[in-house]
Amino acid sequence: MTTLNAYDEQVQLFINTHKNRNNKNYSNERMKQLQQYVQQKGYVFEQLFPIKQYNVLTQLLIKLSQTGITKIAAETLAVKAECGVATVYNAVKSIKATDQIVVARLKSRGKNNGFYIFVDKLHANFKAIMHDVFSLDNQAIKELDIVPFIGLDNSENFDTSALNDDFEGAKGFKDSKNLKQAINNYNISDKDAIKGEIESQRSETPEQQLELLNTYATNEYQKAFFNFIHMMPYPKIVSDSAYKLALRIGSDCTANRFMQAKNVLQRLVMDVIEDGLQVDNFVATFTGALVNYESYPVIQDAPKRAATPSRTVVFYNWLEERE
Repeated sequence: MTTLNAYDEQVQLFINTHKNRNNKNYSNERMKQLQQYVQQKGYVFEQLFPIKQYNVLTQLLIKLSQTGITKIAAETLAVKAECGVATVYNAVKSIKATDQIVVARLKSRGKNNGFYIFVDKLHANFKAIMHDVFSLDNQAIKELDIVPFIGLDNSENFDTSALNDDFEGAKGFKDSKNLKQAINNYNISDKDAIKGEIESQRSETPEQQLELLNTYATNEYQKAFFNFIHMMPYPKIVSDSAYKLALRIGSDCTANRFMQAKNVLQRLVMDVIEDGLQVDNFVATFTGALVNYESYPVIQDAPKRAATPSRTVVFYNWLEERE
C-alpha cells in the first residue's frame, strides 16, 4: 500500500480539537492487545521488539493514547526512548509489520520534513482521523480497519489520569536499593499494567527453548544469558521463561547490559522467593525493571586521596647527653 501523508496543519487541527489527557490505562491495555495480536499471528514479540525497541513502542503508545494520532520526528522519539535513531527506524519497521498502527508521513514543508505520523487503528478516533486528516472515504477506511480484540474498549470507557512516564522513575545510584526500586516501580501487579500473559502459556522443554532461542536470537549475550539461567537453581517460573528472558535483553545487548540483566534477575528472584513478591507476568516485570534500572546513573568511584608524602623524622636519644 502507498504510504499515506498529510499536512502538518491537518494533523495539528485534529489534535487540538480532540485533545484530552493522556490515558495511562488505555496505553497499558493497548500494549497488552498488541502483544497478544503478535503472538496469535505466530511471531515472537521479543524478536519484533527487543528491549530498546520495546521502549520506543511504549513511548509511542503513550502519545497515541490521547487522541489516537501523533506526529513526531525519529530523532525526537529516540530522545524520549533513550535510544539511537537506528533503533527507532527498526522499531517503526516492526510496528508496520503488526498492522495495528498506521505509519504515515508529514508532507514535506521544510521544517517538518522527515516527521512520522502514527495512527492507532483501535482508537475510538480512528475513522474520524482517517476521514478528517487523510481525506479517505468509508471504503478506504474499511480496507485499513482491523477487528478489535475482545477486552480493549474505546478510550472513553477508561478513567483518565495524568501520565507519569513508566520508564523514567526516580534517578539514583545503581545500588541494591535502587535495584529493588526498579523492580517495584515496574511490578505488573502494582502498576496494573499488562496483566494478561504476553507469552504462550505452554511450557517448552529446555531443548525446545534452545531451538527457539537459536531461531530468534541474534546476539551472543542472549545465548549466554539463556545458559546462565539454566545453570542457576532458579524456580520453575524463571527456567520455563529462559529463552523469553534472553530475547528480552535485546539483539543490541552489550556486556554492560548483560551484567545489569543478571543483577535485575537475581534481585527479582530473591523478591519472589524471600519476600513473596506477586507478579502477574515474570517476563514483563523483568523487562520493565531492567529498563528502569538502566535509566539510573552509575555510581562513580570516590576519588582516591593523594598519598601524603612521608616525612623524615630525626631520631633523638634523650638519654644521651649532648654538648
